[in-house]
Amino acid sequence: MATIKEFQNGQTGVQVYVIVNYDDKSIKARMIDAWSNGYIGESNGKKILAWMKITKDAPVVIPDLGISIKSEFAEQLPTDMKGYQNHFTITVTKGGNSETFDYHASINDAGKGIVNLSDNDKIGAFYCFVGDALSGMTSFDEFKSDYGYDDCCEAHKIWKLCKESTRKATRLGLGDLYELSNFIQERYPDVV
Repeated sequence: MATIKEFQNGQTGVQVYVIVNYDDKSIKARMIDAWSNGYIGESNGKKILAWMKITKDAPVVIPDLGISIKSEFAEQLPTDMKGYQNHFTITVTKGGNSETFDYHASINDAGKGIVNLSDNDKIGAFYCFVGDALSGMTSFDEFKSDYGYDDCCEAHKIWKLCKESTRKATRLGLGDLYELSNFIQERYPDVV
């Protein structure tokens, strides 16, 4: 899990690897104690361990659906591509029901030290969840065919995860998932 620390200046930070990029001033602006963490003096493209500001998440609400979506930074994980990926726990609430799912942001966002998701990011994560739930409604053979899987073991593992998303969507009472997917696409075209 993430190492979170309260600093003397009242800011809360989380320790993650970022990629030095002097052209992107937003990275340095989100850092806590940038001088002592090694950012200054390192060459562009180098990965360094840094303390990034993390703030308490404010849920985004989709009023037409009666849904709120919040996120929590969980940890940073190494990838097969010698980079890092930030892992978040997303909580979707509708009425009195809540469900959580894992969301992995892009390697690019991890390198930029993004440890808080924007409202658009949270809606995008929810859209991915709905897509997974739709995939979970298909048969295993349809799933393999739709996504071009040759490896049955890997395909079966992913299909089972999609089926779990379908169960969560049902427990939330999201209704027709095809209509929900279309609604999100139409309402938030710049997000999905």
